[in-house]
Amino acid sequence: MRRVSLVIMGLLVYAAPLLAGNTGKIAGKVTDLNGEPLPGANVILENTTLGAATDLHGNYVILNIPPGTYRVKASMIGYRAMAVSNVQVSVDLTTKVNFQLKEEAIELGDEVVVVAERPMIVVDQTSTASVISTKQLESLPIERFEEAVTLQTGTVQDAKGGIHIRGGRANEIQYLMDGIPVTDPYSGTNGVQIENNAIQELTVVSGTFNAEYGQAQSGIINITTKSGTDRFRGNLQAFFGSYYTPDDVYLHLDQFRPLSVTDLQGSLSGPIPGTHKKMKFFLSGRRFDDDGYLWGQRWFNVSDSADFSDPQARNWRIYPTGDSAFVPLNPRLTRNLQGKLTYQLSPSLKISLSGSWDQVRWREYDHDFKYNPDGDYHFQKNANTFIFSWNHVLTSNTFYTVKLARVFSENKRFVFKNPLDPRYPPSHFFYLPPFNFAPRGAKLDHEYRSTRTLVAKGEISSQITPIHLVKAGFEAKLHQLDFLWFLIVNNDKTGFKPSIDPALQGPFGRNQYKVNPVEFAAYIQDKIELESMIVNIGLRYDMFNSDYVVPADLRDPAKSAKIPAKSKIQISPRIGVAYPISDRGVLHFSYGHFFQIPPFQFLYSNPEFEVQTGGLNSIIGNAELEPEQTIAYEFGLQQQLTEQLVIDVTGFYKDIKNLLGTEIIRTRQQTRYARYINRDYGNTRGFSISLEKRPIHDPIGVTLDYTFMIAEGNASDPDAVFLDNISVPPIESEIQQ
Repeated sequence: MRRVSLVIMGLLVYAAPLLAGNTGKIAGKVTDLNGEPLPGANVILENTTLGAATDLHGNYVILNIPPGTYRVKASMIGYRAMAVSNVQVSVDLTTKVNFQLKEEAIELGDEVVVVAERPMIVVDQTSTASVISTKQLESLPIERFEEAVTLQTGTVQDAKGGIHIRGGRANEIQYLMDGIPVTDPYSGTNGVQIENNAIQELTVVSGTFNAEYGQAQSGIINITTKSGTDRFRGNLQAFFGSYYTPDDVYLHLDQFRPLSVTDLQGSLSGPIPGTHKKMKFFLSGRRFDDDGYLWGQRWFNVSDSADFSDPQARNWRIYPTGDSAFVPLNPRLTRNLQGKLTYQLSPSLKISLSGSWDQVRWREYDHDFKYNPDGDYHFQKNANTFIFSWNHVLTSNTFYTVKLARVFSENKRFVFKNPLDPRYPPSHFFYLPPFNFAPRGAKLDHEYRSTRTLVAKGEISSQITPIHLVKAGFEAKLHQLDFLWFLIVNNDKTGFKPSIDPALQGPFGRNQYKVNPVEFAAYIQDKIELESMIVNIGLRYDMFNSDYVVPADLRDPAKSAKIPAKSKIQISPRIGVAYPISDRGVLHFSYGHFFQIPPFQFLYSNPEFEVQTGGLNSIIGNAELEPEQTIAYEFGLQQQLTEQLVIDVTGFYKDIKNLLGTEIIRTRQQTRYARYINRDYGNTRGFSISLEKRPIHDPIGVTLDYTFMIAEGNASDPDAVFLDNISVPPIESEIQQ
C-alpha cells in the first residue's frame, strides 16, 4: 500500500544539542584591531529594542532574546561600525559574537558587514537535546511536529502514537508551549494540538535538563510559537491526496480518490496599523481531513435482529438491513487556530497575549465492527489555551517574566451523541464466529472528561557577574478535573428504551468525580561560564496535593472510613558540565534527579472504591501515589572532524524507581481486587552516535543517528500484575495472593 500526494517534499533535519527554554543570550567582546578592549561601545540587535554597552573590559551581554536569526551591530564614536548578520539564537544557549572595530577619524557612514556561520560545536552544551527551526519543519515531509520529534536520537514512537525517549514510558514527557505546561495531566500525553506553521522553534531534550523544568522523567518537548513581524507576511497552502493499493486486503483502496486526504493551512502576520509597529500579530490555521486507510462496509445496522437460540450454528439466522455502503473506520478531522498579539509598551516592557483552539474528530479501528460500523465509538477532543505574558527588563543585565495561563482540554467518547438516542439497542453486540464480527448491537457506554488548568508562573534572570547567569522562579498550577463514565441501560425495566438512571445502572454502571489537585514548584539555577568550562547547576522544589481521599481499611475499601491523601514533596538537584578540550571539541557530563506525579487517571480511578464480586474484576485508584523517580547520568563528546562534519558520541544511564504498578488485595469477603501503587522499577543504559554534515558549501545537510540501548524492568505496563493475575492460567512470576 502507498499513499499518493500531489505535493512531495523532503529534507533531512540536523540537530543541535541544547537545553529547553524560552529565550537565549548573545555575549561577546568588542576590541580594536590590536585586540585592545573598547569600553562604552554600543551593541544592538537591529529592528529590536534589545542591546547593551560594553564594560571596562569590552565585554557585553544581551539577554532575553527570543529564538531566531538576527543582525547584530557594534558601533563607537571614532570607529567604523560593524554588523554581523545571520546570527542564530536558540533557547537557553549563549551565542558568541565578537567585534574588531577599525579606527577612523571621520565616520564615513559605511559599516563592515560579516555573515555569521552557525558554530559546528556548541560550547555550552551540558546535555543532549535537539533544536528544529521553523525552516526545517517547513522542509520536512511531515504533518505533525511529533513526527519531527521521532527523528531525533534516542526517540521512538509506538504503534499507538506514544513517544518514548531513551526507554521511558510514553507519559514521561513534559510538553511546553511558550514555557507553559500543556501536558494533559489525566493521561500524561500532549494536551494541545500545535500546528507546524505556528512553530518558531522546537526543542527536544532527551538527556538531563535544568531545574527550571519538572514533571518529567524522560524528556522535555518545548515549543516556541511565532510572533508578529515588522512587515505583512502570509502564506496559503493546499494539499490533496489519496491512499491507494490494488491489494484486496485493504477494502475500498483500489481506486484513487483525490479528496480522500485534504490539508488546507495558512498564516498571516504583521504590524497593527496605527501603532508604529509596536503592536504585532500572528495568526495561523489549519484544516486536515483524512478518511484513513481502513474501511468497513455497512452490511448490518445496530438494530438488526438475529436468532441464535439454536445450539447448532448452522441454524442461526441473521436479518441484515445494511445498505452495503463503504464507511471509513479510522478517519481523522482536525481544525486548529493559533494566534499571538505582542505589544512593545516601551523599550523595556513587552506584553503578549497568545491563544490556540483545536478540535479533533476521529474513530479508531475495531475489527469486530468492520461490517457494523455504526456500532463503534466516535471520539471528540476540544482544547484551547490562553497565555498572558509580561516581560520587563529592569537593567541591561536583569529581566523578569510573569505569565498567567489557562489550559483546557475536553474529551468525549460515544456511539451516538445523545445517550437516549432510540438507536441504542437493548443489548450489547453479538460476535459471529469464526471471525468475531458483530452483526448487530453497539457499545453501550459514554465517557466525558474535561481538564482545566490555571497556571501562574514567574521567573527572574540576572547576569550578576560576567560569568554567573542566575535564574530563579516559581510555578503554581490549579487543576480542575471532571470525569463521567456511564453505561446505557436498555432492557425490560426501561421498557426497552435507553436510560441513564443511576438507580438502574447500579454501582458499577457509573463513575463520576470532580477534583481540584494543586501543584507548586520553585527553583534556582546558575549558569557559570568560565573560559575553561561551563557549569549548569540548580535545585528544584515540587509539591503536589491530590485533593482526594484514600480508604483507611483496604480490606473493605468501599465501606471504610476515608482519609485525606497527604501532600507529596520532592527536592531535585541538577548539574551539568561542559569542558571544551579545543576549539573543535567539547566534553559534557550531567547528573540529575527527576520526579513526576503519575497521570491523574491512576489516582482517581473507581472513585467510590467499589469491588465487584465473582473474581478479580476491579481496580481502584490511589490518591496517595508517590512521584515516580529517575536518576540520570550522561557523558559525551562533541568533535568537529572537518569544516562540514561533526560527530557526537554520548553514553547514558537511568535508574528508575517508584514506577506505577498494581497490587492484588483480598477483601474480608475473600474477593480480590487490584490497586495502583508505586512498585515497578527499571534501568536504561546505552549510547548514541550522531554524525552530521552541515550544508555550508552546498544545500545538502545530512544527519546519521545510531542508538544502542538496553532497557530492563519488572514491567512495561502499570496494569501488568492485574492482567497477569486474570490470565488463564495466571502468569506465575506476577501472581499475588
